[in-house]
Amino acid sequence: MSVSTKILCEALQHFYEVIVVNDGEKVLSAARSEDPPDLILLDTQLQTVEGYETCKKLKRAETTQNIPVIFISAIEEEIKGFEAGCVDFIIKPLNIPIVVARIKTHLNLKQKSDMLENLLSIDRLTNIPNKRRFDETLEMEVGRARRSKLPISIIFIEVDFINSFYENYGFSAGDFCLDNVAKVLEQTIRRPADFVARYGQEKFGAILPETELQQTLTLASKIESNIKKLNIPHSHSQVSDVITLSQGVITSVPNDELSPWDYIKAVDNALTQAKEQGYNQIKTASVE
Repeated sequence: MSVSTKILCEALQHFYEVIVVNDGEKVLSAARSEDPPDLILLDTQLQTVEGYETCKKLKRAETTQNIPVIFISAIEEEIKGFEAGCVDFIIKPLNIPIVVARIKTHLNLKQKSDMLENLLSIDRLTNIPNKRRFDETLEMEVGRARRSKLPISIIFIEVDFINSFYENYGFSAGDFCLDNVAKVLEQTIRRPADFVARYGQEKFGAILPETELQQTLTLASKIESNIKKLNIPHSHSQVSDVITLSQGVITSVPNDELSPWDYIKAVDNALTQAKEQGYNQIKTASVE
């Protein structure tokens, strides 16, 4: 580590958590980790590969492309840096107070960008993730399961006869019902790796990494039981006098031939079977 880099790190450590790595692969590993950095300061000349190539790799990957990169270089190659995807380019020797100020500016911009991204990914009624976020998470988790060769399970959950509920009890009551269903799902699907979202008006989806079929069916039964405990009246339902659910479940170890869309089709088929065969039940399907 150069003297100027050491001084910069010491200055940044007063305000931020700083991690120092010395080659491109370690930069990529840190960016792909469960706790990725908010910003990357990248020297144009790393030990094993030039920083420009590392930046290009970061920008090509969906999981890392939104992490801002600031280049630090001993030579003026700003155009090359911006073409690689950086947000700023700093020439050595470093003016530490100015560098710290520029880093603060880009971190503030990143924070605002993340806030906007979160708003676009949250369902306004239930305050849980929406279909857009579900699709993004499914793609990521299917890829992770494919690499680890471990199973992934998905549940589609639909409130039975919700349209009749809205028509007879009103929009406020219908919204109240869906909001309470979402709360029960969040309280029931509790593992840190699990994910639940509102997928459509009356449809919710859950993604359960590293979960076998029997575990998933047990969880689906628990969801069913907890929803019935809400005891929300539904006299216009064809199967019960309270709110009930139909659920579709799939479990599979992904391979290269299966896409996230194959999983959506399969779990949707399972949900359709549950409704066609009488509602208020759980059905499974295989991924083809």
